[in-house]
Amino acid sequence: MRSDDVVLGILSESSSTGYEIKQKFETVFSNFYNASFGSIYPILHKLEQQGKIAVTLIHQDGKPDKKIYTITKKGMESFYHYLQTEIEPRKNKWDFMVRVYFADKIPLPKQKEMIDTELAKQEDSVNQLLALQKMIKGSATQFQKFSLDVGIKQKEVFIKELKQLRARLD
Repeated sequence: MRSDDVVLGILSESSSTGYEIKQKFETVFSNFYNASFGSIYPILHKLEQQGKIAVTLIHQDGKPDKKIYTITKKGMESFYHYLQTEIEPRKNKWDFMVRVYFADKIPLPKQKEMIDTELAKQEDSVNQLLALQKMIKGSATQFQKFSLDVGIKQKEVFIKELKQLRARLD
């Protein structure tokens, strides 16, 4: 899975600005895909050069023109091809877990701080996903709901395990 494919997927649902695409990465896809704001615009430029998306400029008084990105027929064909190709094996690079693995090499207060910080991040993430779940309840497809539900459940299990680890440190 490439960021190009995710961007095409987002645009297959509706035309969007770069900012709106980034918002999707930060909300809907936050539990299973990560892309930086800085990477989205080069992707959009590349997709435009390839003829997979088109750009419409909307004039705004006192502001730069707004760019609205729309998927083209070629982009839709590329996206449908991606959906029907073999699924890549899951890649799991997780800095926090690498640090946990080696946490016995840092002082106990730092171990606790690391876990407390991650717990707070994960709990905040679950709360954001739960809010998103309520927001899209009536409009999401069964597959979108499934993706969100799995993300919430994974984070909840991780939080439970983190709390147990943290309790053992006291």
